[in-house]
Amino acid sequence: MASISPDPMTAYASRLNTKRFATNKELEMYRLIGHGRHEIKVGEEFFRLDREDEHDNLDAHEKALAEMITPYWDADSNSPEMDADCGDEVDHLADQTPIKDQEDRGTCVCFASVACLEAILKRDGNETILSEQYANWLFMLMEKRNQCDDGLRTTVAASYLSTYGVCLDNVCPYEDSPTVHQHCMPGPALAIQQSATYGIGKFAIIDRIGLLGPSIANTDYLESLICKGHDVVFATNVAWGEPEDDGVLDVILDKFGNPLQSRGGHAMLIVGFNRAAARPYFILKNSWGTSVGHLGYYHLSYDYIRTYGKYGYIVYNALTNMSALPPTGGVV
Repeated sequence: MASISPDPMTAYASRLNTKRFATNKELEMYRLIGHGRHEIKVGEEFFRLDREDEHDNLDAHEKALAEMITPYWDADSNSPEMDADCGDEVDHLADQTPIKDQEDRGTCVCFASVACLEAILKRDGNETILSEQYANWLFMLMEKRNQCDDGLRTTVAASYLSTYGVCLDNVCPYEDSPTVHQHCMPGPALAIQQSATYGIGKFAIIDRIGLLGPSIANTDYLESLICKGHDVVFATNVAWGEPEDDGVLDVILDKFGNPLQSRGGHAMLIVGFNRAAARPYFILKNSWGTSVGHLGYYHLSYDYIRTYGKYGYIVYNALTNMSALPPTGGVV
């Protein structure tokens, strides 16, 4: 596995100077919808982004976990553990369940987290479609909010799903915003809650600590995680425009020559990479339907990941016997 450069900081900064400027059309892709939250227009649809505020940063406990547990990082060589048989192009597309659509709700963390569990279960011979509707209800319940709300720091989802499970999609199907707003407070029926047994066994948080080290912005490290068989639940700042001619979303610049300022957050699942491409990229499973990107998958350049990656997590194993959430009347 090749290093990004003998001097990655210098090489990265040099490449940023070669990026193109954002067009007016790309700047107009984003619109403010209130409370510091934006939507992005893709094709003819708008998709809601997560807001970015002080709660968007890892808390002290999460940072401590990320520092203490650094999976597949070789402390002796101070580099990622590398498999000799890992090539320039690796993907886990065969393990993925069908692309879904979060529609007009900001539930990307639910979709990315559930997609990770579904892929692990499929690898284990148990192809299962899980409920993002239930996941959002669970997350909002744990946050002392109701299910008409949405938005959650990506890494918090790992903690919640290692405590309580989610159910199958066919017993708690996903609803668009107008439908869910007809019943903000009532949660799933008790029988559905008791069937919510799919969750996370063991996970590890990946923080952003720079371009080097066991960091979400270190593309060598992300490659090693993929090569070890993991998908990565990935949180990113959103500041992309139109794909380049090769179909890859790359860093674009504002009028001053700086990387474009983020307009919000989004979560996706990294499922592969192509280092051999002229513009190396990671493959990410998105939740905006199949009409966008590459049949629903996005290709983000290595430099985009380095610039805008925030944090993420990997899952070692999925469980199918999680404790059901006890009936609480909406209060944990």
